[in-house]
Amino acid sequence: MWAGGHLPRRTHRGLGAALEVVWNGAHALTWPVQVPLRLLGSSGSALSLADPAPDGEHPLVVPRQGAGDTEPDRPVVLVHGIGDNPSLFPAVRAELARRGHDHVVAVDYSPERDDVRAVAADLGRHVEALAGSRGVDVVAHSLGGLIARYYVQRLGGHEHVRTLATAGTPHHGTRTAHLLPTRLGRQLRPRSDLYAELDEPAPGVRTRFVCLASGIDHVILPRTSSLLAHPDLPAEHTVLPDIGHMSLAIHPASVGLLADAVADGA
Repeated sequence: MWAGGHLPRRTHRGLGAALEVVWNGAHALTWPVQVPLRLLGSSGSALSLADPAPDGEHPLVVPRQGAGDTEPDRPVVLVHGIGDNPSLFPAVRAELARRGHDHVVAVDYSPERDDVRAVAADLGRHVEALAGSRGVDVVAHSLGGLIARYYVQRLGGHEHVRTLATAGTPHHGTRTAHLLPTRLGRQLRPRSDLYAELDEPAPGVRTRFVCLASGIDHVILPRTSSLLAHPDLPAEHTVLPDIGHMSLAIHPASVGLLADAVADGA
């Protein structure tokens, strides 16, 4: 765990950087294959945020079969980051399945969507269709965590999201956003109007926040931005000194912590 204003000293920077390069290459090869794989059912499913939210019971959530079961387990919703898709999460899916989570849904959104607020509203419609009386847990990487946080904090999503676990999310902006000459790039810059809105008081938010940060992150700068600091949103922080930004979604240490966050929020 972490407290203070600096990340821990790196001890295996070279190994972590090598894993990051290998993972980025492997993920780039699988990315186009995964795009058409939508609406395939329960734990292998992906749901596009461009699709309308269904009425009533969500078609992707299939109740676990068992004596006395009248309601499905609380779903886990996976939200990827900028320019990515649900193929980011095979390790997270596998670990959740190993721990008995039958209802895992990954949402997808177009890289052309360039407004955090609008995508957060779309996410909210789907979460609320999934939630039922038990709500949902959300595991999100990078921009996906900011989208989910906006929904939770500003759009009433705390009524439906029990735990939000973020990995490498720019909770306070990133200097690399200055390289993006788009609306989204402007929103992700530190001290943007989006972050000014998120800095406003958030009384009554009951969602539990768990934040993972990379100690060798070259996407989120400063790296401490991945640690949520808000007086009304107490968060549990873990810094992984030798795991890169993209590797947060596949390294056994970070994947285990994300799965722990869901289990601890039960």
